[in-house]
Amino acid sequence: LVSNLPGTFIDIGSTGTPMALADDGEASIVTTLGNMLLPAGEVRIGSNGGMRFRGTGQNLAIINATLPAFGAFSFESQSLLPFWDDLNSGNGTIGEIYWQELGGQLIVQWKDVGFFGSPATERTTFQVQIPTSGTVWARFVYADVQQVRADGGASATIGYQAGGYGNDIQFSFDTAGAVSDG
Repeated sequence: LVSNLPGTFIDIGSTGTPMALADDGEASIVTTLGNMLLPAGEVRIGSNGGMRFRGTGQNLAIINATLPAFGAFSFESQSLLPFWDDLNSGNGTIGEIYWQELGGQLIVQWKDVGFFGSPATERTTFQVQIPTSGTVWARFVYADVQQVRADGGASATIGYQAGGYGNDIQFSFDTAGAVSDG
């Protein structure tokens, strides 16, 4: 895990496909893009800040945990968790989750999503980029994670759950300031 690779936030809020996920909701998409680690095909996206590539787990729990975690779509699921927390997009009324294939990469973006039980002004924006070529298999890019509630990951799990395909990588667990805007 390298935490200082350059990356640019690509806002797909006006061009991506909105998912309109309910609080604690998930839905599957089918992508034609992938790479050696994260294959094209079905990807399960959860409103609580994560996505599954391989495995059969259907739900991303509302309570984050250290990795590996059954709540991250299940132990056997290969999951990317850019900001696993009790997020709420309210069917697209409290921010939105978008996905788009753009420039040879799959982008999934949580834009201005709220936190369950927090004031409406507390929002966060981040995305995952999955390039089809190069030496980077996944990139987490943060546009707004430094407000009081988000606090750079103070109540979030950030990492990769291998689901039996390699080693789990936990970047942080409930660590304030673990990630920052940009």
